[in-house]
Amino acid sequence: MTLFPSSHKAEEQQHEEQFGPNNPQLQAHYERIRALFGKGDLDAALVELQQALQIAPNDPVVHNDIGSFLRRRGRREDLGTAIAQFQEAVRLKPDFALAHSNLGSTLSQVGQFDEAVAELREVVRLNPDYAHARNNLAAALLSRGGDREEAMRELRAAIRLDPNYAEPHSNLGNALLAGITETNHGDLDAAIAEFREALRLVPDYAVARLRLGDALRTKGDWDGAIAEYRETLKLVPNDPDVHNNLAVVLGQKGDVQGVVAELREAVRVAPRYPAMRVNLASVLGQIGDMDGAIAEWREYLQLMPDDYRAHTALARLYGRKGDASGLIAECREVLRLKPEDRDALRNLGYALSQTGDADGALAAFRESARLDPNDPAPHRSIGQILLRSKGDKEGAIAELREAMRLKPEDADAHNEFGGILAFCGRLGEGIAEFREALRLDPQFAEAQKNLTRALGEKGATAGASS
Repeated sequence: MTLFPSSHKAEEQQHEEQFGPNNPQLQAHYERIRALFGKGDLDAALVELQQALQIAPNDPVVHNDIGSFLRRRGRREDLGTAIAQFQEAVRLKPDFALAHSNLGSTLSQVGQFDEAVAELREVVRLNPDYAHARNNLAAALLSRGGDREEAMRELRAAIRLDPNYAEPHSNLGNALLAGITETNHGDLDAAIAEFREALRLVPDYAVARLRLGDALRTKGDWDGAIAEYRETLKLVPNDPDVHNNLAVVLGQKGDVQGVVAELREAVRVAPRYPAMRVNLASVLGQIGDMDGAIAEWREYLQLMPDDYRAHTALARLYGRKGDASGLIAECREVLRLKPEDRDALRNLGYALSQTGDADGALAAFRESARLDPNDPAPHRSIGQILLRSKGDKEGAIAELREAMRLKPEDADAHNEFGGILAFCGRLGEGIAEFREALRLDPQFAEAQKNLTRALGEKGATAGASS
């Protein structure tokens, strides 16, 4: 009999029928293994299993048990060795359903879903009345994606075979929930019912309670979702995703302090979980805590140093604070990671212009214009800098004309161009631009004011010349 029978009785019975008693030479080793396992000393138990394997190298049960021990030890680096042990077990005994099941589950764990599905289908073929096999196959199908209907058939079969088996109820709820969209909530109540049934069978089933909270959140039952998330946290207080999901629902209720508190707790229990840092930084920025948001983005960049989006977020925060040096530094980081980011180039140009670095600003805007020749905005910025910082009136006018050519229906640009022409002494052309701005936008008060002033100046000039 296998060392670690499933909690499901059918699996243990199936294994006894296939193999009967263990090799008598292995009994002493297995007695020690059971004692070590009872004490939680998996490393010593594995040593005993390796010795058992030397006695019976072709015993599929020993190979299966070594793989089971490696999985149970919970080390990611052990999973490849565990897979090899399960593969050897099924090579030695092709109809060893438990080894196929363990192999399929472990392959799922490492993301090899196609191979996992093949193994778990073999388990169902060998034992079609085994509810756990159908549940595990369904879980692999759902993880692989694109097989929701087949997965639901397997889960319903598992429930028919064993109505008191909680896990397929929870998995069926997940499958139903996965099919829900913004416009199709047809299966939402059915999903909620499956999660509730799983919890009736196993009240401390944390995953089912979490997913029930998710389903209630999808339904818009904020209070119900909050209650389920809080109950889940009693079972798994250090799960950052539960804290995060609770924060989302508290946000729907307008409880900003609650949102921040839950996200801070998520970061506390999982300080190296990048997504939690992003969520906390984003919320702090939204509520105006710029320094707090900047600190969280800095922590995030310790984990993900080459994420240009974090530098973009920092640039916006520094811009909101009016910190030109911080904005410049972050825009340069964005451009180091993503040289063709036009937003970063434009923001860099604006910040450099504010600090008096006209040449740097011109270089940034010209690069932006090169990357997007059809964007008038860089030409308008170049024109303003040429006029104000370089005194290059003709250069400024040329750039503004290019902006007009690219977007002739922009009333604001015509008004701006009219002001520059008037400033450069080309009053008649300026008046024409103000009139064009008013043609495009008859309610444009600033253009009307500029036109009135320019006409007054033109009249005064004409009177003086006469």
